[in-house]
Amino acid sequence: MRGPGYWRTDASLFKKFRLAETKELEFRVESVNVFNHVNLGAPDSFIGSFDQSGKLNASPTLGRIFTTAFFGADPMRNLQFALKLKF
Repeated sequence: MRGPGYWRTDASLFKKFRLAETKELEFRVESVNVFNHVNLGAPDSFIGSFDQSGKLNASPTLGRIFTTAFFGADPMRNLQFALKLKF
């Protein structure tokens, strides 16, 4: 079985300000999963089991998705701001 696709967009912006000839201030904004897209996990692929008479007992959860990508470890939208002073 094939699961849903996976996509995530990360972005960052930087702006440098020169304070003096040898000093520079850098402002940064970094974002993970900018559009906060939910990536779903793989569907349940257990078809079922056979009983003693050879009849297939189909799984009621076949094809259903119960988790997000990487079992919930895929990041949600995250913003990070930073200042860096170079001298």
